[in-house]
Amino acid sequence: MRFDHEKLNYGYFQNVIILRTTKLIFHSKIISWIIPLAICIGLLILSMKLYNADFRIPFNYIGDSLYFYSLTKTVIESGWVWRNSALGAPFGLENYDYPGFNNLDMLIIKVLSLISSDSVFVENLFFLLTFPLTTLTSMIVFRQFKINYAYSLLGSLLFSFMSFHFLRGVSHLNVSSYYIIPLIAMVLLWIYRNDFVLLSSNTFSIKGIYLDIVTQIFPNHLR
Repeated sequence: MRFDHEKLNYGYFQNVIILRTTKLIFHSKIISWIIPLAICIGLLILSMKLYNADFRIPFNYIGDSLYFYSLTKTVIESGWVWRNSALGAPFGLENYDYPGFNNLDMLIIKVLSLISSDSVFVENLFFLLTFPLTTLTSMIVFRQFKINYAYSLLGSLLFSFMSFHFLRGVSHLNVSSYYIIPLIAMVLLWIYRNDFVLLSSNTFSIKGIYLDIVTQIFPNHLR
């Protein structure tokens, strides 16, 4: 009985050590993803002086930015982006054959509209969200290809804060929201490395499904 008791204690402590180690690794992985997002948000606040910003005022009120603000307002008021009866008199504005937006962008805007019905606030918030989204997708791709964490962090932040991102801004929201580009590059690298199989064991592979999603919801970045 003594031997069994000692064996039981050993097994118990072994399980406790494994459980705590697993939790520690899990928490460290979470922190490793929180760090780049926190740095990105901090840099964004400082670079754009968001502590003085009023999100109810358009970041840009000239040129094509007016069109993209109207798209956001259309999504909020009519449910989606295809038609706005308040513009384009006498028949209304139709966007069926004008590829000026990405479906996922509009979906994110639709979700943000649950927070506020102010179209200017929603679009400004979406534009700011493209920075951490770009950082996140870049980190995913860098780590997917086993790039050192520090280099991945630096590369993700540099890619997120390119001057292109600020110059395009809300005026060309369809191209300033380039957070999908790293994921497209990942597919291209999969293909180049001959590591891309559309069919596996008579079922669609995860990579194949991913490719289909990317090509369907981001046609503007693939033109």
